Amino acid sequence: MYGVPHLTIATAKMLCHCFYMHQSHAKNDWPEFFRKQKELIVVAEKALLTTIDFDLDIQLTYKTLVVVLKRLNIPDLAKVAKVAWHLIDQWLQTSLCLQYKPHYIAAGSIALVARILEVKLPTEKGKIWWLEIDVAPEQLDVIC
Repeated sequence: MYGVPHLTIATAKMLCHCFYMHQSHAKNDWPEFFRKQKELIVVAEKALLTTIDFDLDIQLTYKTLVVVLKRLNIPDLAKVAKVAWHLIDQWLQTSLCLQYKPHYIAAGSIALVARILEVKLPTEKGKIWWLEIDVAPEQLDVIC
């Protein structure tokens, strides 16, 4: 049944039987409840899709972060990636993801992690890390 483990289904059936041993079917008309919930969900989906103008092309920063980190030759890459990923998780609780492009947020995450962990990012002439991902230092400061 849709990939649900057999024991989970059996447990649900047992709980349902236990419930109706003590409750009336007439007082707990679940088909009507679910029909109303389905209608509410459809209304909410329509409102959401209309509001965002059916634009479901969501660019998440995680993929950009991985691409950027692969380009940079930095020490302790796994630790930097883990902390930067966590920062992105935290920033998704704000509207920052709507204010800046994913590569700006990825760059800001890397810059903050480098400061926190005291990791040296490439800054030699011709290989300045923020230029590699098309972000200016001023933009990094604003994002950070």
